[in-house]
Amino acid sequence: MPSAGAICNATEGCAWIDVCDTDILYANGDLPVGCARISAKKDRVEFGSRSFDGASNRDVYIIRNNQVVGKFDNNGLTVYGTITSTGGFSTNSALRATK
Repeated sequence: MPSAGAICNATEGCAWIDVCDTDILYANGDLPVGCARISAKKDRVEFGSRSFDGASNRDVYIIRNNQVVGKFDNNGLTVYGTITSTGGFSTNSALRATK
């Protein structure tokens, strides 16, 4: 939680947490680090990945009961299974469903 009077950073936001694949204290900027990131900004919240020190971009997988049900990568969002809408539904070329 940001402290009173905290100034939000345009990249990270007002508050964020990174869960990383490398011990960043041990790496000391010498090893590539990939992280899952949750951040809260003034106008939105974000869940995704962040890479540091030359690490490659990480795809974001959506897991349910140890099974991959979706994946965000450089090509967009892939959903494995059925997409159900209870209201209106529209798509663009970045959304594709795989069964």
